[in-house]
Order: sequence, then structure tokens, then C-alpha cells
Amino acid sequence: MNKKEPAILEYLISNPPSPHLSETEVENDKYLENSLLSESAKQTLGEGGYHCYGIEPQLAEFIYDNVDPGFYTLETGAGLSTLVFALCRSKHICITPSKTEVDIIKTYGVKNNIDLGNVTFIHQGSEDYLPQLKANIDIVLLDGKHAFPWPFIDWFYSSRILKTGGQLILDDINIEPVCIIKNFMLEDNNWSLHKFFDKSCVFIKTGSNIHDTAWHMQPYVMNRYRQKDMILNIIINKLNSYLRKFEKLINKES
Repeated sequence: MNKKEPAILEYLISNPPSPHLSETEVENDKYLENSLLSESAKQTLGEGGYHCYGIEPQLAEFIYDNVDPGFYTLETGAGLSTLVFALCRSKHICITPSKTEVDIIKTYGVKNNIDLGNVTFIHQGSEDYLPQLKANIDIVLLDGKHAFPWPFIDWFYSSRILKTGGQLILDDINIEPVCIIKNFMLEDNNWSLHKFFDKSCVFIKTGSNIHDTAWHMQPYVMNRYRQKDMILNIIINKLNSYLRKFEKLINKES
């Protein structure tokens, strides 16, 4: 199959696999009791079944257009995106602890003539696998576990094995831990925003050694540090002003 035949991509986007259980991030069956979702959202989540929590169509098309055969690519999580990378024939690493997800993706690939031979599935948590990975990656997609602190762990370890000039994709930027990473990267000198979609964005890595840094070298940190310092100074000045007025009143009465 030629990568430049878009019909299969269009079919894949319109008819994606459903490899994801309603809740993919926890193993215990009492997660609804501890969920802070609204009652209606919990009811929907508790209905069970398999779904497709896939990347948005625009991002799927971006990956298809920008990943060439022979690229080294990596993603945390698995699903529609895994099949898009397979279509691109990149040497792809897909990290997911769920063997069920992988089985469903492989079955879908066989049924639809999508070769997954270049995809290496890692049945581990990303927090266990990424620290030991030695690689030189062209494109990274972070779409694994979204609970704190997993997005930060995935970003830390994958960003250091991403080539300078490589692209890092964040999915589900509406979820707070991922949103914090996005905001950090928007202000950081080691990254340049390349594309912005509804719930995902693409950054280009411009720095060569992004982990050789200190907190006071990071604009995201310093901008908020100065804001807090400014607010504290305003509060102190206000308190001093009130104290001076109070002292004047006391002096007048005495």
C-alpha cells in the first residue's frame, strides 16, 4: 500500500477501531466511587463497553502528512494514532500496558490491510519504560495516562530522546496536567509552536539540551515567580498604608 493513497486514512478516520474500555487509566473497579465527575458523566462512564478515544481528524491528517517512511516515532497510549503511524511506515514504538487494546488494533489492521510490522508494542507503563529507552526520535505523540503526574513523566523522558528539530505532539490539552505542559512550552525558548488544533498541538524542539537548566532560566517559572512577588508587594504596600492611617488615628486620639 502506498502511503500517498489517502482513501485508507479517510476510512480509518470515519471508521476507527474501539480499543478503549470506558476507563483506561485505572485497574480497580471502584474508580467511580472516587471520581469527581458529575453524576451524569459518571453514569455514562459506568456504562462500560469499548470506545475510541482517538486523536482528532486534523491531527491524524497532520501525522499522515508529516511522518515519512523510516522516521523513528513514539507514542504513549494506543489507538487510532497507532494505525496512522503504521500507514506512514515509520519505525514506531507504541507504549500501552493494555494487551486488549493491542489485540483490537492488530485485528483491525489485519481486517483493513494495514501493515503493523513496523510497530513495536510495549506492554508496560510509560513511567517504567521511558526512563530506560535509548533512542533518537523524530516525532513523539503524548497521549497516554492523563492523571497527574504521568503527562510530566512522559514529557520529561520523551523530550530528551527527541531530536533537535523533531516534533512533540500533545493531545487532550484541555485536561489540566497536559495544559500546564502546553503553557510551559509556549513560553520556553527550547520549543516553538508549530500547529494548534482543537484539543492538540504540535511543538518543534529547538533546544539541544533542554534538561541542562535551572528554575530561574525558565520563562514559565520566572513569569509566575515575578507575578507572585508583585502581588505580595501590593499586599505589603496596602498593609503599610492601612497601618500608617491607623497610627495617625491613634496619635490624634492621644
